[in-house]
This record gives sequence, C-alpha cells and structure tokens, in this order.
Amino acid sequence: MQEVTTISNTYDTAALLGPADQLRFQNLIRNYLDDRINFYSNFQNAGALDVRVIGLKENLKKIKSEAFDMVLNAPQGTNTLANNTFLSNIEKMSEGLGKEILMLKIHPPPLIMRSLALLIAIVAFLSGYSMVIKKEKDWVLGFIFALVMMGAIFVIMNMEYPHAGLLKLEDMGSELVILRQSM
Repeated sequence: MQEVTTISNTYDTAALLGPADQLRFQNLIRNYLDDRINFYSNFQNAGALDVRVIGLKENLKKIKSEAFDMVLNAPQGTNTLANNTFLSNIEKMSEGLGKEILMLKIHPPPLIMRSLALLIAIVAFLSGYSMVIKKEKDWVLGFIFALVMMGAIFVIMNMEYPHAGLLKLEDMGSELVILRQSM
C-alpha cells in the first residue's frame, strides 16, 4: 500500500511541471507501473526475477534523470515546490523498490530453512525409531509423516514466495492494477 501511495503521489505531483514535461513524466510513471505490475507474472526462476529487477532499476534511473531536467524547466511559480516534493517522491519510489528487492534477497530466511531441515530429521528419526522398537514397518505412520512434512513445506514456501507459488496473493498486485487503471 505504501508503494501504491508513493507512485500515486509522484504521478500527481507531475502537475507541478510544464504541460509537455507533465505528459512525458506521466508516461514514464505509467511504464514503470506496468513493469512493476508484471514483475511477478510468469515467474520461472530467480534468474528471471534478477533480470526484471535490473529492468526496474534502469526504468527508475531514467525517471530520476529526466525528473531533474523537468524540475529545472518547471514554471517559475511551481519550481521550488516541484524541487521539494517531486524529487522526494521519486526518491520514495526508489526506496520502495529497494525494499522489495531486499525482501526478495532475504527470503526464505536461513533460520526457517534450518528449522525445516531439523524438523524433518527429528520426525524421521522418531518415526524410524518407533518402527525399530516395534520391529515392524508402520506404513501409516510413514505416510502421515510424509504428508505432514509436505504440507508444512508447501505452506511455508508459499508464504515466503506468495507470487511464485500455488497460493497466489493477488490482492497485493491488484492495488497496483487499480492505480494503473485510474491513470
């Protein structure tokens, strides 16, 4: 929601620019927003996301460089206000993208992955140990163990990668789509 608000505010502050620059800047924001909306679409692997991250960074860099020139060309009455609000909003967009990239890099946290491995090892040991003590194979216990572990790993990984897994969290992206439609 913070990212949506920042992009919306940046788009709205383009009104402080000259008419030609205003249209050009709003097109740049629309293009950035289109890329941002499609960031997780057709997710294949982490390498594909890295390429998209580079594209978003380049797009944002272009917005920043053109914004400096546009602020210099802003009408005399709005020049100071444009310099203060316009550029700070673009910087907030950059911070929002930086946070998104950081969240991509730290997921899943190593503690969760180590905990999963430890949980699998402990439950497998206990399952095998009980079968050795009874001196018989308990297929029901093995099946329940496998089912519970698959379910736990499925839920945890889908929570860590909500856009890439089977459990899609479309509400997060829908706010960006609603913003784009309002432009």
